[in-house]
Amino acid sequence: MAFIWNLSIRKVVAIAVPNVGCGMYETVLCFGVCCETIEPKIVKVTHIKRFCDMESISCIPWQVEIFTLSTGAWITPYIINLPFNKSIEFNYFTVTVDGFMYWLVIERNTMGGVFSSCNLIISFDITSEEFREVNLPDSIAHQFYINLSMSKRNESLVVLEFGGDPNQLVYYVWMMEDGV
Repeated sequence: MAFIWNLSIRKVVAIAVPNVGCGMYETVLCFGVCCETIEPKIVKVTHIKRFCDMESISCIPWQVEIFTLSTGAWITPYIINLPFNKSIEFNYFTVTVDGFMYWLVIERNTMGGVFSSCNLIISFDITSEEFREVNLPDSIAHQFYINLSMSKRNESLVVLEFGGDPNQLVYYVWMMEDGV
């Protein structure tokens, strides 16, 4: 279940979240409001949760569904422009800023027997319902994903990297302002 709570009118709407992933699949949710229609939306992405399971899947392992309060239903968009392939692994960092939802993800690849991974951000425009990739600077893109977190600060998207040695912890900050 997901709940949309409007504090100003003290109303709560309960929403059943169908087909939540289990086994080799998992589901991530993100909530936002369309800037043009003021329509609350929940985006649900069900994906393969482990890189080792991706090689055994022959179909596209992503399912995207969008819930709008006005329809009261989960709808799979007719056309989805997923900018990523099946090697993307979502984590639980989701942030909504200025009409966009953001997920911090890991792209994993194996080429010629060599494994590599890269951190990036997937964005979703709540109005146009389009996905895009947001590339991170190389210094963050190639860090161990466990050292990263994502949040919203002063209406900007922020990625924090924890670094340094055990005796002196350092935080590196990447901030996206005005969509740049």
